Order: sequence, then C-alpha cells, then structure tokens
Amino acid sequence: MKLTVFANFLIDDERRFERLKKSFLSFYKADIDFWVINIRGSYKYQVKDFLIKKINSNLNISFRNSSNGWFYDTRELLKYLNIEYIFLWNEDHINLKNEIFFNRIVDEVIENDVDHLIYS
Repeated sequence: MKLTVFANFLIDDERRFERLKKSFLSFYKADIDFWVINIRGSYKYQVKDFLIKKINSNLNISFRNSSNGWFYDTRELLKYLNIEYIFLWNEDHINLKNEIFFNRIVDEVIENDVDHLIYS
C-alpha cells in the first residue's frame, strides 16, 4: 500500500483528546506507510506521547501554529507528503468497520485509479 495519514488538528481539552484516541484506535492498524501529524492546542504533548507509543516508525509530528493560520501551516506541511495516496484524518471520525475493511477500500481506490474519495 502507498498511504500517508495526514492531520493538522487542534486538541485543546480532554474531550477532544479522548475522541482523537478513539478515532485513532479505529484505524491505525491498517496498512499505513507514513504519518504526518501537526498538533495544536494545550494537549499537543499528550497527543504526541500517545501517538509515539502506538506508531513504531515513519511518524512526523510537528507543532506548527503560526500567526498565518491553519491553511498556511497545512500548506507548509504538504512538502512532507511524498507518497501517492493521502488519508486526511479528522480526529473525531471513527472507522466503524475494521482495518481489513479499511485496507480493502484503499486497495480499491488504488486499483481503480480514484483521485478523491470522501469518507464522511
């Protein structure tokens, strides 16, 4: 598989952090090659520690939060995406199936040369 997970999210309270963990645990065992995660907010170090414990390699974590805004920072992070397929991770979305189903969908996207798949 040729998949990078990309996220640029704000985690600023316990409730958001718990949703992020639930979301992450719903798909992280899928065939993912690389992770590019930018974390903003007061829980950024807790999120970093959580992700480092679960992802063994190919993890790029940053804490960009420039005065230029989210869009600017996201655009700056795009240079770290050097892989064919990108999964945009929203920290409050949950995979209701399992990683096998997730992998099958990504495989179908690749096989059918799909440019864009909206999952929510």
